[in-house]
Amino acid sequence: MLFEDIRRFMDKSKPLPESPEYEGFRHLDPVTVEHDKAIGRPANYWSEMSLEQQFKVANKIYEPIYELNEEFPKKPLPEMKEPWKHWKPDGKKGEGKGLKHEILLIAMQLFTAKPM
Repeated sequence: MLFEDIRRFMDKSKPLPESPEYEGFRHLDPVTVEHDKAIGRPANYWSEMSLEQQFKVANKIYEPIYELNEEFPKKPLPEMKEPWKHWKPDGKKGEGKGLKHEILLIAMQLFTAKPM
């Protein structure tokens, strides 16, 4: 999975992979901008989801990959290509969690280099 992510990231003729870590950079890549406009992708899709919801989506996406440990699916899952059509942000990101939660979230973002 990591190799496929890197391969898709490096191919400049195709849009960036659909993943939270690329959310903040999609607007900088002209191919991705055109692709997102053509398919109607919301600009801040992953940013609108809470961390809990992002984990649920990730688990759902990775289920078939874990099951097909030695084989790749012939067609990409629709949930992987256009997740915004299958899961809507719950709007609960950062609701009433307090300063301790915010500091923990920032520390996790710095440690993992991924938006949360």
